[in-house]
Parts: sequence; C-alpha cells; structure tokens
Amino acid sequence: MNSSKLLIVVLLVTSFLLFFPRAQAQTTKIVYMRNPIHVPAGGNEPFTVQAAVSFQDARPNSSLIVGILDIDSQPQRVVPGIVTAASPDQCINQPALVALCTIRLHSSSGTENLEFKVGGILGGQPRKLGIWNLNFTAVLLDSNSVLIAKSASSAPFGVELSPLSLTVEVPTQAKSTIDGAEQRQGAVTIGVVAGSHNISVPLIVYVDTGKRLRFDRWSDGSTQPNRTVNVRSDSRFEAVYATQYRLTLTGEQGTGTGQDWYDAGSTARFSVPQVEPDSGFLGSLGGKQAFQGWYENGKLLTNSSSGSIIMNEAHTLTVLWKPDYSLPITVITTTVIVVTLILALVIRKSAHRGRASARVQATRSQRTKPSIRRRRHQ
Repeated sequence: MNSSKLLIVVLLVTSFLLFFPRAQAQTTKIVYMRNPIHVPAGGNEPFTVQAAVSFQDARPNSSLIVGILDIDSQPQRVVPGIVTAASPDQCINQPALVALCTIRLHSSSGTENLEFKVGGILGGQPRKLGIWNLNFTAVLLDSNSVLIAKSASSAPFGVELSPLSLTVEVPTQAKSTIDGAEQRQGAVTIGVVAGSHNISVPLIVYVDTGKRLRFDRWSDGSTQPNRTVNVRSDSRFEAVYATQYRLTLTGEQGTGTGQDWYDAGSTARFSVPQVEPDSGFLGSLGGKQAFQGWYENGKLLTNSSSGSIIMNEAHTLTVLWKPDYSLPITVITTTVIVVTLILALVIRKSAHRGRASARVQATRSQRTKPSIRRRRHQ
C-alpha cells in the first residue's frame, strides 16, 4: 500500500472512531474553521475551507493528518480538492486532487493553519442540489505511523449546493423546452446544476390565422433553435423572433401568385393572368374570365393584374373577374346556323324526292287507263 492510500485509510479509520462515545479529542483540537454556506452546484470554481488545528504533547517525529470527508458517500471518502496553504509546516506526501494533508511536526505543541480548495472542476460530475454534508477531521500519527486514536478531533459542517439560474426568454405565445421538459409560455427561469443543458424553442409560433412569429436567432448570435449551452454562472438566453403576416388571395376564378407569409414591413407582390379559361361547358367552347381588379374589404386596390402591398398587417385580397362569352356565343350561333341550313337542305331534298315520286306515280297511272277501257269494250 503506497503512502497516499495509507493516509486515506488512516483518516477514514479516524472518522470511524470519532463516532464512539469514548473516542474524544485529547491532543488535537480544531480551534477555528471557516467555510461558505452556499456554493453553486457543479460549478467550476472550487470553494475555500480554512481551519486552524492545535496539537499538544506530540512525540518526536509525529505527524498530523487533516482532511475533509464526504459523509454522504457510502463508504465515506475524502472529497476532491487540494491544500493550498499549510503553516507553519507544509504538506508531505499529499495525494493529488484530494483534500488531505500530512504534516511532519517539529514541536510537541502548536497550531497549524490550513486552507483547502474543495470541489469545483476537481469534483468531476456535478453534485445534486441540496446540502452536502462534510466532516473536517484531524488525528496524530506517532513516529511509526501508528494512529493515536484518542487524538482525533472533527468538525462536521454542511454546504448547500445552490442552483444556478437559467433564464430562457421567448415571446409570450411561445413555449421553450429545457433538458427535454416543456416549460410554460413566455420567459422562464429555472434552477440548474452547472454544466451542459439543452434548450430549444419552436421555429414557428402562430398568433392567429393572419399573424405568426418566425425564429430568427438567439441574442448571442446562434441561429440554431435547438442548442446545448454550457452554464457556469447565472445565465440568460433570449430567442429573437421576427413577426410575419399572411397575404391571402381569394376569387372565384384564377390562380394568383404571391399568397404566403411575409416579414413585417416587407413588400409582397401578387399577380394573376389578364384572362383565365372559364370552367364547364362554356369554357370548353372558349369562354373566358377577364381580370377586372383587386379588392380589399370591398374597396378597389388596383385595376392592374399585378401589384404589391406593404405587409404591416395581414391582408386578404379578392380578385374580381368578368365573364367573356363572345367566342362561345359565336360558336353556338354558327353551329345553330349550320345545323339549320343542313336541316333545311335535308327537308328541301326530301320534298323534292316526294314530288318526283308523285309524278312517276301519275305517269304510270295514265298508261294503264286505255287497257282497262279496251277490256270493258270487249
């Protein structure tokens, strides 16, 4: 077992012995300790714990072990951290990134002043919110590195891991999502642990049938509506939206172009053909609908088949058409005349055939009359 592991085992055993009624501090005493009450959960910055430990009647070549234990861990462990100050003596064999210090004592009595940097980036994964229960412990070792159990002393303390505030600002009609949880409408502020968090906002938010909001960017310049942010302090992210209005084109006939959503203040262009084919039977004969004008709320906007309008609000434009049946009428009239002429010709030919047949019948009748007379004479 190397020296670092041995020190940790000694400190853990010391902490265990402190829970027994007869294990009272005799030659060490924690005379001063200062620690923060609140620290950001999962923050990169470590927090400072300062302490003064007095010792008495230490034998020659004795050592003082001090460290900070995590009571909440099972089994208890020395918390991540480093010792940044120890006086009048310095740490020896200090484990890397562990809040533990062994001091070689050069006198039988005295006081050691220590400063620990605990947690922060040294703490690995962010801890959950709430109270972090810790225990500052001190114990003496003799010259043979044997634990002097009755020398142990400790000072339990707690640090509240407070959340960082994460604010996501969106329009009152929109809902943001933070770490997969949909939030209420409008701006929200929640407490989070320092670290990476996912925030997302909708691309489109409909206000009514003619107005909507289009995601444009975040206030920090990001253009992705779904993004991961690194929260290391109280943070605010604002989603910037552009207002859009709808241009609606209506009319009984015609296929207009330009119906769409437009950014507020932009110019929308619209148009229809001057002439559109009519539907139904008359359309098949060449019937047309001729453009007359664009109207809004019953008022003429323009009598040009194409135009433009500033989209400072929603607009509904109606195109008015006038039927043009001149070609179908011509076709129908011509057809009627042709049919009438054909019928007249057919009737005339039929009448002519009838008269010819009558003449033939009459001729035949005259030829047969003398024969009949001769028969009667005989």
